[in-house]
Amino acid sequence: KVHALGGLFIPAHVDKGRDSIISQLGFIPNELNVDAIEISPNTTKMALLQKLEYLKKFTFIQNSDAHVLEDIGKRITIFEIEQPVFSEISLALRGCDGRNVRLI
Repeated sequence: KVHALGGLFIPAHVDKGRDSIISQLGFIPNELNVDAIEISPNTTKMALLQKLEYLKKFTFIQNSDAHVLEDIGKRITIFEIEQPVFSEISLALRGCDGRNVRLI
């Protein structure tokens, strides 16, 4: 449905032990057509891949998930894009035409 509405499907905080797609299903089904996965600030991409190697096929993003001011910006995703527009973000998540994402 997300794609039918022109959106990007990015399951949130997939590493968390509850309230995440992996905690509920035990995995991310291939047929979901996920654009990227978001990890919480409590882990790293490498640490998660050591536990769940099958996730290496996904593009990762990470945010601070801040609930207090001091946590804002503790984790960020850099989008290597030409313009700050939705279509460029979509290209970056797919790694197309020189666009990309980097976790910091």
